[in-house]
Amino acid sequence: ALAVTKVLFDEIDYEAINNFRVDAHRQEEIRDRGGRLWINDSKATNIDATIQAVATFDERLIHLILGGDDKGVELDALFEVMPKTIRLYAIGSNTQKLMALAQKYKLQALACHTLDKAVDAIAQVLTYEEIALLSPAAASKDQFKSYIDRGEQFRDLIKKIL
Repeated sequence: ALAVTKVLFDEIDYEAINNFRVDAHRQEEIRDRGGRLWINDSKATNIDATIQAVATFDERLIHLILGGDDKGVELDALFEVMPKTIRLYAIGSNTQKLMALAQKYKLQALACHTLDKAVDAIAQVLTYEEIALLSPAAASKDQFKSYIDRGEQFRDLIKKIL
């Protein structure tokens, strides 16, 4: 909207730009106590949102937490565009499906089944140059009340990392 205003009226609302905040659970940056970067993108409940999140951070090694209730959606399109440097941590009711796709596309993956196990696994290996990204490409209803609940639990788990 700000870009349209600039093009049509040659006006820039610097106050709106300076006060803009990304909504919670949409590529929300969180630092653990050690200063490592975790991204809460719990709102990414479809393939396209996860593709965009991965593309945002593809200059770094990404530890991607993926999974939930995919409602039977075909996920090959997501796996076809994933960089080979990505590490997958599968959670949720589609864990086995994700593991089969990771094998098919020759991506490193770990079947974690639950968010807490995925966060624990990533916390053991995450470096300062890398990113931990929760961008599940699936609904949360299989294990959580909502994407908000999933994102808040993700935040809470990160706060507990020593």
